This record gives sequence, C-alpha cells and structure tokens, in this order.
Amino acid sequence: MSEPKLSELFRRGDKANSQQYHTYCKACIAEWIRVHVDTSGMGAAEALATELQGTEQAVATMGDGILGHAPPWIAHLLGGQGITRCPYASKKARDIARSKDTRKKRPPPSPTKLTTTESESTSAASLKRPADSQPSAAQPSKKQKSLDTFLKPTKGVDAVFSDSHRTAIQAQCERVVVSCNLSEDFFTKPEVKALLKMFRSRAEDVLPSRKVIGGRLLTDAANLVDENVIKLFQDKYIGIQSDAWSRFRRGITGVCGVQPGVVKVLQLVDTTAAHKDGESMRKFFTETIAAVEKKYKCKVYYFVTDADGGSKKGRALLANDRPDLFTPSCFAHQNHLCVGDYFKVYPFALEICEDTVELVNWINNHDKVRDVFDKTQKLVSPDENQGKVIVLAYSSPNDTRWTTIATSFLRFLRLERSLSHAALMKEQAIVNAQVGAATSTEKVRLETEARAMVARLRDRSGRFWAGLEAVVGDLEPICFSTNIAQSDDVRPDQILLAFAGMYLHFAKHPEDEVRLGMSKRLEKRWKDTDQPLFLLTLVLNPFDGTRAFGPDAGFNAFKLASLLRNVYRRIQNRPDNTDDNATRLKKETAVENAFFNYIASRGIYKDFRDEQEDWIQRRGNCPRIAWTHALSGGDLGERELSELALRLHNIVCQTAGTERLFSKLKIRLSDHQNRTLLTKLEKKAKVGESIHHEHVTKKLIPEYDRKRTNHSNTSSLLEVPRHGNLLEDQDAEDEIDRGRALVSAEDSWRVEMAAWIGERRRAVVEPEVNEASDDEDEDDSAPGREPPARPTREEVAAEDEREARNAAADALEDGIPDDGAIEVGSDDEYCG
Repeated sequence: MSEPKLSELFRRGDKANSQQYHTYCKACIAEWIRVHVDTSGMGAAEALATELQGTEQAVATMGDGILGHAPPWIAHLLGGQGITRCPYASKKARDIARSKDTRKKRPPPSPTKLTTTESESTSAASLKRPADSQPSAAQPSKKQKSLDTFLKPTKGVDAVFSDSHRTAIQAQCERVVVSCNLSEDFFTKPEVKALLKMFRSRAEDVLPSRKVIGGRLLTDAANLVDENVIKLFQDKYIGIQSDAWSRFRRGITGVCGVQPGVVKVLQLVDTTAAHKDGESMRKFFTETIAAVEKKYKCKVYYFVTDADGGSKKGRALLANDRPDLFTPSCFAHQNHLCVGDYFKVYPFALEICEDTVELVNWINNHDKVRDVFDKTQKLVSPDENQGKVIVLAYSSPNDTRWTTIATSFLRFLRLERSLSHAALMKEQAIVNAQVGAATSTEKVRLETEARAMVARLRDRSGRFWAGLEAVVGDLEPICFSTNIAQSDDVRPDQILLAFAGMYLHFAKHPEDEVRLGMSKRLEKRWKDTDQPLFLLTLVLNPFDGTRAFGPDAGFNAFKLASLLRNVYRRIQNRPDNTDDNATRLKKETAVENAFFNYIASRGIYKDFRDEQEDWIQRRGNCPRIAWTHALSGGDLGERELSELALRLHNIVCQTAGTERLFSKLKIRLSDHQNRTLLTKLEKKAKVGESIHHEHVTKKLIPEYDRKRTNHSNTSSLLEVPRHGNLLEDQDAEDEIDRGRALVSAEDSWRVEMAAWIGERRRAVVEPEVNEASDDEDEDDSAPGREPPARPTREEVAAEDEREARNAAADALEDGIPDDGAIEVGSDDEYCG
C-alpha cells in the first residue's frame, strides 16, 4: 500500500482564493467526533451518516481552518514560530510532514568568530551564487511542487471507496432490500449496476452479492436489532402476544413482545405439524415465555392470544400453572366477532348486508356500468363537495380486514344520491352497458340482472336505503370498540368502558331480537374474560375510580379491597419473587392501607384530586403518567400500589401487532419467495420492523402511513354512565342474572347486587301498560291504538321518586372528566 500524501491528512472545505481552499485537520475532526458523537447501537449505514453529520459540525467549530498548501499543513503538524503542533496527529502523519518539510533552518553558531573581512567576503560569495544552487522553502523546485504542495482532489465520480464507506454502503444495501422487499440479487443486476455507475464509476467495487445480502449482512442487521431490543426490555416487565398464520401450507406462529406503544417481533415458530389441543398449546406457551425471558432478560407477566379452542384452553391451563400470569383474550378479535353475532341475531341486517355486497361487486365487476355511475358522480359531486369534482371508489368489504364491512357500507351510503339519481335517470343506459353485444338467453339474463340491481338502488319502497342506514348505525359502535382495542397502548379500563358502551347501545335497541340476542352474547363474552383485571384497573384509574360504579352499586371499600388482595397476591406469586411470608404479608397490609386511602381520597390522593383539573389541563388524563409521577409516594404501601397500578394499566389486551406482522409476512413470503427459510424470514421481519420504527421516529414517512385514522366520534362510546344505573331494563329472564354485564366482580357480590336490583324493581311498581318500547309510546296517537291508561296517584308518586333518584345520580356524574386518552383521527376511515 502506497504511503499517503500530505494532502490526504486534511479535509477540503470552501475555496479561500483562486488557487487554494480552506482545509481542516482530519485528526482534529476525529477527536471532536470521539468526544461529541455517540454511534453505539447504530447500524453501519446510520453510524456513517451520524459521523458525516458530526464532521460538518466539527468543521463549523474550526472556522476558516488552515490554508490549503504544504507550509501551513506542515506547521500545523510539526509546530513552528508561535504555532502549537497538533496534539491529535499520529506519529505517521508527523513523519510524512517531516519528509516534506523544506523550511529554512537556522545554522548552528560557529565556534570561532570570523573577521569582518571574512564575513563580508562570505556574504559577497553567497550573493554571487546562482539561484538554482541554493534551494529554499520559499521557492520550491517544480518537482517538489508537483509532489504535494497544493490539494488536487479526485473527481467525485472517480473516487475510490474507503473500507468504512464500503461497510456502510453494503449495510445500506441490506436495509434497502429488506425495507422494499426486493430480491437479494437486486444490486447485482446489470441495469442496477449501470445506473449506480453513473453516480460513481467505482460503485461496482462495493455492491454486495446475493450471498452477502442474504447471509452475513442480514445476520449482522438482525443481531443489531436483537441487541437494541434487549436494551429496551432488559429487567422490565413486558407482555407477550401470539397468534398463528398459514401460507403455502406452512403454519407460522408469531411471538411479539409488548410494552405500551411498543411492539417488537421476538420469534417466528414453525407450527405446521404441531398439535393445537389445549395441553400442547400450554406447553408451547410455557416454552415461549421461558425462551423470551432468557434471551431478552425480561420478565413476562401477561400473555395474550385470540380465543380459539386450543389457545383458549392453553391459556387456561397456563394460568393454573402460573397464577401470577394474566391471560386475557384479544379484545380486538372479540369485538370483531361481535359483527358476526349481530348478523346471527338479526336476519334483516344480514339480508341488507348481502344486498349491499352484491351491489358493490356488481358495480365493480362491470366496467361499463361503473362508468355510468362515475359520470353521475361527476354531475352530483360539485353540490356535495363545495364545487370540487370528486369521484369516489366503490369499496368492497374484506372479511380478513377488521371493520371494512362498515367502511364499505358507509361509502355506499355517502354515494346514495348519485347512485339513486343514476338508477332513476339512466336505467336504460345501465342496462345497455350491462347487456352489451349479448344475444338470446344471455341477453335476457343480463337485462334481468341489471334491472333488478337498478330497482334495488331506486328503492321505491324505502326499505333498502333506510335498512342500510340502520345497519351502519349498529355496526359503528362495534367498529369504534374494535378500533379502540387495536391501539398499541390501549388500557384494560378503556377496553371495559368501550365494551360497556357497546352493550348499552344494544340494550336500548328498538328491535327485541337484537336487544335480547346481543345482550346475551355480549354477557357471555364478558363472562369469559378475566373480570378482576379489568374492574380493578378501572378502579385504579384516578380520573374515574369508584365513581364509574355509582353509590348504589354495592361496590364498597371492603369488597374492592378483597378484589385488590386477590390480584396483588397473584402478582406476588411470581417464581422469581424471593420474599418470605412475613415480608409478603407486610407488603400486602401496606398496599391495602394505601388502597383504603386511595378510595377515601386521603393523603397524597386527596391532594391529587384537589389539583386534578389543573393536572388534566397540563398533563392530560392518562393514568400511567399520573401513577408514575404524582401518585408514586414515599412509603411502602404507596410504592407498591403505584407499581401495581402501573402493571395493570400497562397490559395491552390485543394481538393487533402480530396481525400487522402477518400482513407484512404475506408480502415477504410472496409467490416468488415462497421457499424462504423461516430463520431468514424472522431476520427480515425484525430488521424491517426496526427500519419502519426508525422512519416513524424520524418522521420520514407521511402521516397517513404511520398513524391509524379512526373515527373522531368514538368519545360517545367511552362515555358510559359513571354511575350504576341498574334500574334500566336488561330483559334477563332470571332476575339473578340482571346487572352482571357492567358491574360484575365476584360471585357473592353478583348475587347480592342482583337481589338489590330485584328489591328496587319491586319498590318501583311499573304498570303493565308502560312495558312497551319508547318508540311505541311516542306513537300512541296512531289510528287503531287505545290511549294509555291514566296513572294512579301511587304510580305518580313512584315515578316522581324514580326521577328524583335519577337526578341525584346524574348530579353525582357532574364534573367527572371524560376518558379521552384514545387518540382518534378522521371521520372517513376505519383501520383494518
């Protein structure tokens, strides 16, 4: 390897004059970067970009630097009159400077003093000496000047890559392949090479091969991601979500680690030949938890899957083996399954759904017919969009994408005016577009089909469009709850409130079959959940607390404390808890005392409630923030209670992160890459997720690509009554079962609460004539219907008492902050 030139020890800056540049010592720049720039935990490409940015910052601190030719460079490296030599230059750099140093050196003093005559003759002789016989530093020879006097940089297109640049470029090539899901031989294709050589003639020297892309580089990138995940999860309590997926007859189970707002891919397991019974799933869950805790040095305290037969049974067996683990179902799945429940209990809604899907598919499958409807949209659109012409697509529902049924129906309702107008005014044009050149029997069939579709859109009976609007009104609360449950930082109390809001919607439904059927099915789903987890989390929300249950719910401090003890003991029974029985009893007593203070608003809890409105204005109403900062007191009980509250509020009861993983794996495991090994697929999943998270953090991708846009009106779903309005008719046949859906906790308390409901119902005697629904009461004046009976004095007194009690309950509700922690987006879009 040839010896570096003097000019290579300096970095060129802007031009100083017509021939020279400002230059900067690379050793000084390297020292500044070492002190001020930290590249630990970064990939090669990101580290190089950070160093380049640090280089620019270092140059900015050096001002004009050094004038770009040999004497100033040598003076900087070796020092000189009034110049301190560079303390960071290497020995090799100084040796190069010494070999180029032609500065005039002062001769040593002579031992004998010359006479005046001799000195004058010596001076005269020196003056007569030819110029080329006495070289000086001020006048270097042409040979010396051509060696290294001025900085002559190589043109960028012809520059040779350094080793560090080679490493960074190859790492960036790996990121490009993973992020864009390109083939591993992408950078070896001739056209790609030709393109890159236009930017840099030496590009082919550093482009990685397919073997390097899919081997060493991918492994290095995946190892770096694992190191960062270990740093993120080490010594912390995390959750695990798991789900199964199949493609090309390969069964794959994804395992993701979860903290609020953070989902990381941890493992992909081949489960093609695995058994799906409860015992096998329990064994798999146990092994997965042990492997994750060992590799990522964390503590798993909850495990979430969907509620299919094997997973549900496996989680139940896992909870028996490990009582300290919470094993909730995925509520995003549970809410999505409620759509199927709705269509099962309401045949009319199913019929409207089938008719709408048939219409959407008919329009999308016939280009000429769709063109007629599009032209009608262009005519109608300016009146609906402030003069703008907007032609919307006819979106079709997708069963594998949650909430797309309601999305499709909402879009169809939005196009009602243009669709109806086309059906009324352009029926023959639609029929002609459908029939085309068909003849004979085929022509009759197509014409019959087209006229049936047009008649449905025209809807002279008013059945279709009114029915579709009613169905959308019932689907929206389910979709609201599904969208809330899909958030990566959703809390159990928010899920409970959303589920309760969905229940209240159907409990007031005017159709008896919907009201009774959906109430029964929602109660069944609530019965299968880990109820203490959700109820205690809602109680430990300092912005709701026990006010969510009301004064008549029977949820007194002693029963709440019993609920607290059961949950706290579960957490304390972790296998790695080394506390003895005396220490555990001491902590349990302390946390129970702190909980009583919390319920009664004493101590720091009273101070927080006094300043609650100001806190909400400044910090919002997220209980995680409140328990982390304001409510983490100094004594043992307050510390344990805040830790318990944070542990519960950090549980994310959904597997949406795993579903997103499968959506991306479907792209990576395409028809052309269907033989990709699972180990390589896991590495690509980890690296791709890390790149996406980096893009989100640095805001390198548009808003619509990185943020879920939900409906903006989901607040109504979370605004469930903050009091136990248990006198509201729930239509349960057995009085013991009434009141379980929203306020159930323990079996003994359920029975007591149901008995209280029965007593209150018997105290308020409701005449049989008032058992009709509100809609029927409003239409009492209809022909053929008898007027309602005149109420008696006792009935009037009972009704007055009931209104007074409801007014008092409503008064207790005033001033209670709305749970608005769910961030929502536009009105026009659901998230799948």
